Amino acid sequence: MGIPLSVSTDAHSEADLDMLPFGVAIARRAWLTADDVINTWPPEKLLGWLKRRGG
Repeated sequence: MGIPLSVSTDAHSEADLDMLPFGVAIARRAWLTADDVINTWPPEKLLGWLKRRGG
């Protein structure tokens, strides 16, 4: 559907950052690629996308 996603830990403490591998595993299970995940994009791509959508 062309909807970009982000993978996050939703961390509320430093210890929660250890949960990131679970988010990555779910993304892989859903067949997402780096092009689908906005927090893997280079800054230029992210800024261009934000500009195009008025962000």
